[in-house]
Amino acid sequence: MKCGNCRTPLTASWSKGRTNRYPYYHCRACKVVKVRKERLEARFVELLDALQPNAGYMRLFHAVVIDLWRGRQADAIEARRAVQARCDALRCRLDEVEQAFIHERRIDRDSYERRRDKLRSDIALAEMEFGDAKIDELDVEGVLAYAEGVLTNASQLWSNASLDQKQRLQSVVFPDGLTFDGEQFGTAVTCLAFTTLGRSSHAESDVASPTGTVGRWSRPWAGFSDLAA
Repeated sequence: MKCGNCRTPLTASWSKGRTNRYPYYHCRACKVVKVRKERLEARFVELLDALQPNAGYMRLFHAVVIDLWRGRQADAIEARRAVQARCDALRCRLDEVEQAFIHERRIDRDSYERRRDKLRSDIALAEMEFGDAKIDELDVEGVLAYAEGVLTNASQLWSNASLDQKQRLQSVVFPDGLTFDGEQFGTAVTCLAFTTLGRSSHAESDVASPTGTVGRWSRPWAGFSDLAA
């Protein structure tokens, strides 16, 4: 949160009253802005309430994630098939070496043991590679539903979150932060996932309409992976 007058980040502090201390946000530079913590945070929740998922963006978000996921799964399946084929070929060669030594006596013991040990080592490495080429099991539709739930209930999520989670959510929703002049927020740059709901006359007079920004959302899943973490 920055001062709407001089753009200096607001500072949190306590002010002493007659009997108690009260939390405030204020600007240390120009000293124009000084607002009670409860009031500013309540206004921030109102701003989050005024946001809703951008239907067009969410359709694109869903389609892109599903497409990337299917491509990743297809690549993983193909990689496992290739490694499996290599394992099978190595085992066949090992069988041939054992056949040549044990049953046909076409190779001596030293040659047999050298080839056997090399093939066993290659098979072990291939099996390890096969394990690494795993196919991730993920309910991608469930993850997308969670992402939409975050967007739909941003204010409730923020209100119930820990300090670290609040900061993460704020950075996702308002990547450039916000300004507050003591009465109202400045124009808020939001991620592309949001549009602004119709507001009451009170909200319309106090909160400027958010606008979109492209750069920070070139990876559509980035913000939600940070939140999930």
